[in-house]
Amino acid sequence: KAPLLSRLSDVIENNSDVVAVAVAGRDIEAAGTTVPKVPPPPSQKTTAAPEYSAYSAGRRRLFLLLVASAGFLGPLSGNIYLSALEAVRKDMDVSVSMINLTVTMFMLMFALAPLAWATLADSYGRRIVYITSLPIYVAANVGLFFAHSYPMLMALRIVQAIGAAAVQSVGAGTLADIFQPKERGSAMSLFLLGPQLGPVVGPVAGGLIAQYLGWRWMFVLLAVVGTAVWLAIFFFLPETLRSRTGNGATLAQALAESTPAFRLPTRTADAPKQQPGAKKPAFNPLAPLAFLAVPAIAICVAAVAAIFGTFYAVTVEVPAAFSALYGFSSLAVGLAYLGLGLGFVAGSLAGGRAADRLLAAEMKRLGTAKAKDVPTEIRVRSAAIGIVVFPVGVLLFGISLEFAWHPAAVIACMFVLAFGMTWTFSCTTTYLVDSYPGSAAGIVALNSLFRNPAAAAGSAVIAPLIAAVRPAASFAVFASAVVVAAVALVPVVVYGPRWREEYRKKNDKSKTAAAPAH
Repeated sequence: KAPLLSRLSDVIENNSDVVAVAVAGRDIEAAGTTVPKVPPPPSQKTTAAPEYSAYSAGRRRLFLLLVASAGFLGPLSGNIYLSALEAVRKDMDVSVSMINLTVTMFMLMFALAPLAWATLADSYGRRIVYITSLPIYVAANVGLFFAHSYPMLMALRIVQAIGAAAVQSVGAGTLADIFQPKERGSAMSLFLLGPQLGPVVGPVAGGLIAQYLGWRWMFVLLAVVGTAVWLAIFFFLPETLRSRTGNGATLAQALAESTPAFRLPTRTADAPKQQPGAKKPAFNPLAPLAFLAVPAIAICVAAVAAIFGTFYAVTVEVPAAFSALYGFSSLAVGLAYLGLGLGFVAGSLAGGRAADRLLAAEMKRLGTAKAKDVPTEIRVRSAAIGIVVFPVGVLLFGISLEFAWHPAAVIACMFVLAFGMTWTFSCTTTYLVDSYPGSAAGIVALNSLFRNPAAAAGSAVIAPLIAAVRPAASFAVFASAVVVAAVALVPVVVYGPRWREEYRKKNDKSKTAAAPAH
């Protein structure tokens, strides 16, 4: 017992402070007093990371609805006009080739103009582009209603395309601003519904208006819709560019207090701090072309162009085929396009959600600590289903025309190919935006630059090709081109992370070289 007592005495002596505190605490508790808790040292306190976006889920859905509605205007304007081409040609007293040139020029400007708008949006803000471009679009439509000469018609169609072209690329940038990557696939799929429904709604609306009111009233409808969208954006959509407003905390608070968007600043203290001496890049509408040096972007852009050109080959063949094979009226042909519309909705929603689920599963597998290490190329893997379904649908469409299947079967083939196309587009577009979020508008504009000429080429080639080799073989050629594009996407999945890292290092090096010496 003596050694034990001796060791106990040593412990008490060496820890006298601890024993004193324990005894004091026991005496205080015996007196019925609460022992005060000592706060942890400052170093132990943790600060929660700021939210990616301070806007509520409902507010972000509103922004998504606004930009999707605006994105609907361009494709609607391009396709609503097609139904009335013959009526316009007769009123203007010009040849078929001259009236077709108004379609070609619209598509050309619709492909080129986003480069300039996107450069403005990525440097100076999204809101200024929305507020500026939509009035240009509305004014062009008003002018087209009063157009009584061919030169005036041509000039205003070009202006109309310039005004309508901004939103499709800038809208993708807005989504990158407010939706974090794990939500972006579903958001992008909803946004793309707007532009993709234009080729479906346009011919139906144009046919009805031209038949009962006259072709000029199409432009009245477009002007009214454009004005309504502009007013909604003017009052409810604030600046979202992250380099100017950060995660939008200041603006979200102001909107919650019912401050209209037009009274809000376009730059706030939430914006990330700029490097000392950093300068705003000079306006260069050709800047997005530099992204073609990144192999992943070049491959994705080429694949999308092949798919879009094939899709337009289908859409322009539908009126001729349904009229010749089944005797459909113009209105009935317009209704047949609803098969494409349903496929658009189903494919876009399913593709976006599937991509988000695959991303979430991979992040969960790696754990919270490594979730950010999930490569964005997983979005391209998600496109696999769509890019397989699309050429199958195209091939079946050609066969159905060759052998004059029942109209319902042909429309079902249209549904299948539309489903595959929008599934693929929602995944590849989200991949491009996720990979280079700071330049989202520019990259999507680059996408449009190539896919619209591809659409024009597909539209021009399909009729003579069918005359030469029949529908089945013709659409087999287009389906084969899409298969080649699908195979070309494989290197993106494999080497995409390395290519992005090389781009990042090169970009950082160029910024360092451009920074002024101190």
